[in-house]
Amino acid sequence: MLPILILVSFVILLSCILDKFSLKSGVPALLLFIGLGMIFGEEGVIKIPFYDFSMANNICSTALIFIMFYGGFGTKWKEAKKIIIEASLLSSFGVFLTALLVALGIHILLHWSWLESFLFGSILSSTDAASVFSILKRKKLGLKENTAPLLEVESGSNDPCSYMMTLICLLCLTGNVSTNTLISYIFLQLGGGFFFGSILSLITRFLLKKLHFAEGLDTLFITGAVIAAYALPSYFNGNGYLSVYIFGILLGNSSFPHKENLSSFYDGVTGLSQMFIFFLLGLLSTPSRLVDSFFPAFLIFLILTFIARPISVFSLLLPFRSSTEKKILVSFAGLRGAASIVFAIMTIVHDYTPKQDIFHIVFCVVLLSMIFQGSFLAWMAIRLKMIDTEVDVMEIFTSYASKTKLQFFEIAIPQNHYWISMKIKDLLLPPNILILNILRKEKQIVPYGDFIIQENDIITFSVLGNHKKLSFNIDMYTLPSRSKWIGKSIQEYGEKKNIFISLIIRKEKAMMPKANLLLEEDDQIYFHKK
Repeated sequence: MLPILILVSFVILLSCILDKFSLKSGVPALLLFIGLGMIFGEEGVIKIPFYDFSMANNICSTALIFIMFYGGFGTKWKEAKKIIIEASLLSSFGVFLTALLVALGIHILLHWSWLESFLFGSILSSTDAASVFSILKRKKLGLKENTAPLLEVESGSNDPCSYMMTLICLLCLTGNVSTNTLISYIFLQLGGGFFFGSILSLITRFLLKKLHFAEGLDTLFITGAVIAAYALPSYFNGNGYLSVYIFGILLGNSSFPHKENLSSFYDGVTGLSQMFIFFLLGLLSTPSRLVDSFFPAFLIFLILTFIARPISVFSLLLPFRSSTEKKILVSFAGLRGAASIVFAIMTIVHDYTPKQDIFHIVFCVVLLSMIFQGSFLAWMAIRLKMIDTEVDVMEIFTSYASKTKLQFFEIAIPQNHYWISMKIKDLLLPPNILILNILRKEKQIVPYGDFIIQENDIITFSVLGNHKKLSFNIDMYTLPSRSKWIGKSIQEYGEKKNIFISLIIRKEKAMMPKANLLLEEDDQIYFHKK
């Protein structure tokens, strides 16, 4: 047991170091994780014999649950709804069309059976959101024509469809399905995914707001809910990955305490999940077998990248009058990644025994995709003149909206301090500092320009930079659309909620919470309990 723990700790530490190296070198981090796994593998330096695909399937499937959840949780619906029809078409019909075209190419060129060809197409039909956005985020590339949210939503939502098609192929190959049962299975997959994802998100949001879990315990609660969102529909033959994604979207676009902390936590969990998936991919691979798999993998990669994906994108985006440049970029941004690996491993542990070396072929395709598309994605966006310098790619993530650059600190006014008897408006403060409230004899006071400072006042500031944290917690709530409080005053809201409002952020502008200030949609309300 101890050697395993030492190995796991070493891999995690080394992966974090490699991720840092990736930032400086420009080499995709996931490639480095694969390389690390191959170094530890039987034909590598460490020479660890690991062929337990069943264990790898359990680990990778669990990791994919949290990747799918965070993909939904981090999607900002306000941005996503602009392109929801296009993204939905690409993540459903686009996935099917891509798989069909890949299957056609494989059947013609490699002479594999139709079902096995379609199995490969299904496994490789989904795109990898993490790979695309790790490139866009690191290079801080904003894209024109709402291309970034389109890629985010499509990549995050097409894994469930790819998963369902892979399962259907496996059922057909093992002869365990008829036409009637196939139709019923599809309805169960889709209906179960939507139903459980929606219901569990409602229950989770209700309990988070009513029970007021301590910070840290709420993270454990949501983790349990994420697992339930996958396990419950899967038990009833529903699509667990679809359920988790729906659960993530609905939860991520609602407001509840400590949401920004959760975003940071699951960002780390997702990063760790990807590390393990790609490390295991490298560990399970046998470099000597990659040589035999390279030729069919290279053909599949060419079909997928230059025929199937472009045809799918161009045909489905035709009614939306998207520019040719946008279609080319969306086509090129279809990187293959973690989901394809997980589905390939799942196929190996299934009752069906594939005639082809499915794992190493998928390994090669993913590797080629990350090397070629990952290396040239930014270059392609620049060449197509699709870069928009006024668009921040981070704006499509709810985590960005939940986190603020503002930090808070407080000072006490001692005896003989030169601020005593001065008015707030006469204080010479830097432009990035705002006085939020004043505590005087255990009474919270909203400061105004003519307010006079007295000895022993405790003044709370907001400021950009690193300063001493508050001795009490300030929570943030974003006012959603259709809220009954839109158009109501700060005073009404604060009295009803029994809270002390310290600050309002409206369209990235800090505002004093005057009693008669009317609330608007997307206002960020900073407060603490009275």
